[in-house]
Amino acid sequence: MAEVRFAVRPTAALHHVGFEVETSRKQTQLYVSRRGLVLYVPHPYFIIKNMRRSFWHGVDKVQFALYPIPLSVVTAFGFGVFLWVLNSPADAWIRVSCVSDILWRLERNFISARIPSRYRTPALCANVAFGAVTLFTTLQRFVLRKLLSYNRWIYEGQGKLTRKKMLWGFILKTFFMHNLKRTGAYGSCLPSQPLPDLKITVQRFMKSMVPFYEGKTAE
Repeated sequence: MAEVRFAVRPTAALHHVGFEVETSRKQTQLYVSRRGLVLYVPHPYFIIKNMRRSFWHGVDKVQFALYPIPLSVVTAFGFGVFLWVLNSPADAWIRVSCVSDILWRLERNFISARIPSRYRTPALCANVAFGAVTLFTTLQRFVLRKLLSYNRWIYEGQGKLTRKKMLWGFILKTFFMHNLKRTGAYGSCLPSQPLPDLKITVQRFMKSMVPFYEGKTAE
């Protein structure tokens, strides 16, 4: 419908030194050439709208990456770790252990160096907590991909329940498919199965059609 509307009422365009600015694209456009500079800035409403849409798209991507753990739980967990380390005494194990030594080595980058020393270790621990959750979800998707790659159950007869198939179904239903709301988050977990040979596929199809042509002449 958008193409038809634009065909009937073409969108206004700005022409300058051979460069056309599509005003239908509510985005900042810049063109530089030897003849001059063209800068198109849309209305502030569309700039704010694009920023808000980009923000929520980013939040949605983070939620998909952390699924099935809600983003609010991950945020609360990281903030809780931050407060716990912040209020811990100077001789607490979190401040004198090897973990804290590793974190102090990581804080040499220019971003962490700008954080006050009092909040530096709690902030780094909160980042580690967030990274641990991300690692957990990554391992969870890796295990799910391995489970979904199991296809031996297709070749088993109907009604036959082997222990392996029962265990496979129990793990999928209990740990992965329970209260599943964001199915798109598991899109990368689907295994890539190789396509069978075309000749073998046609032979199997023709063999399956034999019962329908029994007693009939078919080429």
